[in-house]
Amino acid sequence: MIKDLPGITGSRSNSAPYFPMALLVIPIGQLGAAVTGSSSPAFWAAFSLMLFVAAQVAVGARPLRPSHYWVGLLACLLLYSYAFPSVTTFAPPIQSTGLTEMLIGLGVLAAAIASPLQPRKLVNVIALTGGITATYVLIAGDYASGRLEGLGINCNYLGALLAIPCVAAVAMGRRKPAWLIPAGICLVAIFETQSRGAFLATAVGIFIVFVQSRPRLVQVFLTVIAIAVTALLPGTLANFADVLAADRSASELSHNTATRKAVAEFAVRVIAEHPVRGIGYGLFPSYAAESPDFGIYMATHNDYLRLAAESGVISLAAFLALIWLGIRGRRSDDLAILRGLLFTYMTVLVFVNVLTTPIVSVPFWLSLGCLLATRPANETAHASPWPADHPATEEAHEHAFAHGLAGGRRTLTDAHLRKPRHLSSMEIGSRK
Repeated sequence: MIKDLPGITGSRSNSAPYFPMALLVIPIGQLGAAVTGSSSPAFWAAFSLMLFVAAQVAVGARPLRPSHYWVGLLACLLLYSYAFPSVTTFAPPIQSTGLTEMLIGLGVLAAAIASPLQPRKLVNVIALTGGITATYVLIAGDYASGRLEGLGINCNYLGALLAIPCVAAVAMGRRKPAWLIPAGICLVAIFETQSRGAFLATAVGIFIVFVQSRPRLVQVFLTVIAIAVTALLPGTLANFADVLAADRSASELSHNTATRKAVAEFAVRVIAEHPVRGIGYGLFPSYAAESPDFGIYMATHNDYLRLAAESGVISLAAFLALIWLGIRGRRSDDLAILRGLLFTYMTVLVFVNVLTTPIVSVPFWLSLGCLLATRPANETAHASPWPADHPATEEAHEHAFAHGLAGGRRTLTDAHLRKPRHLSSMEIGSRK
């Protein structure tokens, strides 16, 4: 008889327990920030998760997977660029370099790869927590210059935080309309932040969620239409975002756009001058302030440019490789929703530097880790999409042998994974 462990259905008693406590990192971070007004709860919750799973890996209870080597490579590149910068700046940093927060984020990613989460539960927690968070910030009504803030982060970061749960809730609303309630609350809060980047990221995420479930020809057709509209009507998306941010003056929007464009151009020049090692992790604002070509203490406002400028194009390539491994191939059901959330966050990274903000980045790292821990549907055929040590695979494996299926794990179907049934000893004996 297969024993049930707490929080696990039908897992083997001698296997390492599935770790659903990782899901608590998201509500602890966001709801804790509502109490403390800072990202500290998210940081310490993520740090605790990283240490817990690292201890399990150290004692052999959790395996290392190929994706872990990409995570380790990126962490080593960041540490090297920080320890051995290629330029010297004299202006002291006004804010933290974010190295610790970035490494903690990679630790959460590694933990999620080693201890895979159940996609449905992860999507539910992201959507529900986001709805509660959006409700809180709307009721608290903390506005700065007419734009909604809260949880100790500014309006753009708050919009980025709410974009992912908004997309998750919209996707779940296709199954249960009740999920459209938290989706609507998140959308209202995003409108109140007047963050153009958050608007665009939400739109991209919803588009991906709905398009990827369509036949391939329909996907191509809709994507071509979207690209054609954007190309034929220059500035369409930007103008639409400007309309949603109507409470912001035209001069403010114009100045903001011009400044972001200038810093992006400066970052590209820095990358061209220091392509391999970068200038040193965390040094871009100080380097920009001292440069005669720019002269403003300012971050890149784009995490892709930041990685390449501060730690080299190899670091950016490693980061993009991790994302590619997560989004490639066909994904179905809840994994498809997680892929939509990744596209949402990938769009967010174009507008703000949130990789080093745990309260915003943790849902992204957990979603990416869940996708990296499972194989795309087109690579699994009839095999279990879960890792060999995942409780769903263990349960299905037991069920398959109870039914006398040949071939072991590689003959498992979705039906066996979704609806395992434990046979009585009499039934098993009769099948023999």
